[in-house]
Amino acid sequence: MAASRGLDWERVHERLRSIDAGLMQGTNSDLDTFRPLLTARSQQLAARIRNRDTPTEMLPVLEFALGRGWYGIALRAVAAVVPWRKPGHVPNGPSGLLGMVNAKGEAWLIYDLRRLFGHDGETKDANRLILLRHNQVHVGICVSETGRVIKVDESALGSMSDDHADRDSMMMAGVTKDGVVIVDDSKLLGHRAIIEEN
Repeated sequence: MAASRGLDWERVHERLRSIDAGLMQGTNSDLDTFRPLLTARSQQLAARIRNRDTPTEMLPVLEFALGRGWYGIALRAVAAVVPWRKPGHVPNGPSGLLGMVNAKGEAWLIYDLRRLFGHDGETKDANRLILLRHNQVHVGICVSETGRVIKVDESALGSMSDDHADRDSMMMAGVTKDGVVIVDDSKLLGHRAIIEEN
């Protein structure tokens, strides 16, 4: 009587074993099918975690204004920032050379970046001189104003827009997400006009 009112546990166990066997058979074939996909995905996730744990090298950059645009140059090239002073004339200098100033006990050739970038006119609102030094090259650039020092991830720089797609883009490293155009200091200091005068 108790057997008729209760569960047939033997039958329940048999049914569970049957379901379990079916699941195991399906699971093994599914695992074999998806194993390459799962392996590739786990490697991608592991690489993402490794990259997140690896600090990126941030480049300190000095922001400066040139007209209405904001630019930046690596701090490693900056020797000093001094107030604007009218450079003394240098005869037969190339386009872009404004002249020479004595600062920090050394002679510095001062250039107008607008002209080096291939733009017409000159920087009329010059307010500061950024003195740049690389090996034996001592040059200065006149700028409207200097800003702050920012940290830039060089690998995250965007490409130049059509606004900068002329001669100046050859001296640019890229653009930050905030629109600051980063000048490549080695290309600037290696510019033909600068090398010829130094």
